[in-house]
Amino acid sequence: MKDREIEELKQTHLQMLKHRDEEMERHDAIIRGVSAKETTLIQEIKRLRHELNGVEVLDVDMGVSEVVERDDTDLPAKRVRLEQAVTASVSQALQERLVEVKKEKDLISTALEEKRECAICMVGSKETALSCGHQYCCQCALAMSVCPTCSKAVMYSTKLF
Repeated sequence: MKDREIEELKQTHLQMLKHRDEEMERHDAIIRGVSAKETTLIQEIKRLRHELNGVEVLDVDMGVSEVVERDDTDLPAKRVRLEQAVTASVSQALQERLVEVKKEKDLISTALEEKRECAICMVGSKETALSCGHQYCCQCALAMSVCPTCSKAVMYSTKLF
């Protein structure tokens, strides 16, 4: 009876580890995708700045977007009006994109926090490394004599900072 229960617990644990690995792969894919999007957006912002002959200040953390234009006294009135119209439409587009970037940043932060979660208890954060290098929360790591990931004997554990 006990052997059967132990085998069921092992199978459950293996399923949990598989699920955790799949989640980590999904979060890594999200992070890679956002990085590529951010690079594209930065290039687009630089292009728009060049078109406007002005400088844009964009602070994602504070949610502030401000376009500081150069002195337009040497330009014809028609071009000044056109630049002001373009600036207004670009500012609106940038404000909308700013909201999207903030949402993506929050998603990345959440993914990174989940990546630091202990795979055993799913509550604590990875703060202790076993002698084999795998990481778990302090409570789970202290209770192990064999690493559940690689099945190596735990010789020592190290507190991570």
